[in-house]
Amino acid sequence: MKKCIVYFVKMVLHFKHRVSIVYKSKEIFLHPMNKMENIRKIVIIGGQDGNPSRFISQVEPVKLTEDCEMALTALYHGEVYNIHDGNNKVYFYYTSRELSMEALKHKKGKSETIIPSAMSSTLADLQLPEPSMVIVPEGSYSSVFTLCWVISNLIREKLRLAKKRDGMIATIDKQYGIINIEITNLYMVIEGVKNTPWMLMGVHEDQYSERFTINDSNFHCSDFPGFVYANIIENSYINGRLSRNLGLVPIKTAPQWSLYEPAHPNYVPINIKQFSTILIELRDIKGQFIKFNPNFKTVISLSIRPIKGDKIRS
Repeated sequence: MKKCIVYFVKMVLHFKHRVSIVYKSKEIFLHPMNKMENIRKIVIIGGQDGNPSRFISQVEPVKLTEDCEMALTALYHGEVYNIHDGNNKVYFYYTSRELSMEALKHKKGKSETIIPSAMSSTLADLQLPEPSMVIVPEGSYSSVFTLCWVISNLIREKLRLAKKRDGMIATIDKQYGIINIEITNLYMVIEGVKNTPWMLMGVHEDQYSERFTINDSNFHCSDFPGFVYANIIENSYINGRLSRNLGLVPIKTAPQWSLYEPAHPNYVPINIKQFSTILIELRDIKGQFIKFNPNFKTVISLSIRPIKGDKIRS
């Protein structure tokens, strides 16, 4: 009997690098380990599937033998597109004899002119065509004025305008940071439109008067919140909805590399005890993937440790 016990102990020592041993009620339970206790840091490069906000790491099949927790310890990212396929459409009507500004304003409920009943009934039957549209190229635009200038040129090119004052013209008072926008024979459709850049510029209502003003601002000197999600951690609540949120990180808008390293990483318990894939996603406050410039590779660093300082036995 003693020989059998000695032989068993020798076998355990021989395979100690292939199994993890958990002691419970004086019994020995063997678990496939795949050296999870040696994985303290994980670095993942995003963009393998074409999305720099999505990180996938394939690991050897893991079975955790003790409660562990995970935290994001570093985020390294490039420039962020403030104009992308979710907000780069500009809609407008170019008024003419067939589609007058007064008719547009009446159909849109913007007219303050008293219209004769005969004309009013005619306008009620007027079917508005689909508005014209220009698409602003995706990119990281430096300021509101730069974006206005691009939109102005796109509209002129779209309409092939011959008159110099027709369309949209933007000028800036640099002393006060005020942008003056003149629109001639244009009705800008903004209200109720979600995929337009006007919201980014602080304009929320249809524009049809000859001139309006907006404030200029530098898009490259601020940051916004980014939400980090991980597939193996426990659920938490965001606005009353369950989600596997690893933490909140500041996303820099500078057109260059940015590094974020939390002074005190936020560790979240891991509740998926067996896994072979770690999936991390970076999303904005609306739940959309953050639109990083695909020419920059986004990198994250993760830390895994036993909860309450317990060691993972080997």
